[in-house]
Amino acid sequence: MTARILLVLVIVGIILTVSPRPIHNNEGLEAKKPAADKGARLYADNNVSVYIRGRVLSINGPDTGGTSSVTLPPHSSQLAPESQENSTAHVRRDGNTLLITREGVIYSIRLGPKTALQSFYPDPRCAGDKIIVDKNKNLLYLYKKGALMKIYQVSTGIKTNYTPEGKFSVVNKYSLPHNNGKELLGPRWLGISVPDEFDLRSEVPDQRAPKGIKYGIHGTNEPNSIGTYASGGCIRLHNKDIVEIYDLVSVGTPVEIIR
Repeated sequence: MTARILLVLVIVGIILTVSPRPIHNNEGLEAKKPAADKGARLYADNNVSVYIRGRVLSINGPDTGGTSSVTLPPHSSQLAPESQENSTAHVRRDGNTLLITREGVIYSIRLGPKTALQSFYPDPRCAGDKIIVDKNKNLLYLYKKGALMKIYQVSTGIKTNYTPEGKFSVVNKYSLPHNNGKELLGPRWLGISVPDEFDLRSEVPDQRAPKGIKYGIHGTNEPNSIGTYASGGCIRLHNKDIVEIYDLVSVGTPVEIIR
């Protein structure tokens, strides 16, 4: 009888020893959560890991002082992904900045104790020079060797269909006569190769369009119009800006106009 009692006590002791103990603290519960709760992992190095769920990024590691969340704002451009591969997010790190490419947009995220979205802009989807004009924001993005160089404020068509949308190129460059800042087109002109059918202002095709004489990127004698919808279809910049761009852009540079 005594042997039976001892055997039962031994068995009970073994069960108590190997049975899992209940978790009573938040730290333990957090450790039990699967990584999928943060979403899909986009990126990881020795100092930071990035997960995404919907439009929310979870960024954690020593470089962020723990875990930070950043919500990617929706964009309104026509730069939709051109393939299934481009519809997924891609991440690269440049020092203390994460560059996340998703759905045709590049998001610049500053890392640190105060992790935050710095800016977002269209993905040029090329390794060369390019100009992208966003009619919705009235902004011109200048890219050199595939990297964003500078953003300029512009004026576009006074009516939505006045400034054509699509993929074009610079077909000519002209330095215009100086008239004490009163030139209608400013000091410089970059002609754009807009086909006749893209001119929606008239039912009659204008043969000047594809030659880069009808549509262009130029300066203005109305600086207050910059940032508004005021042009007859061309893309206006401040005169100092068109002079700067003129020296950076060559004939043949792609020009994409979106909204």
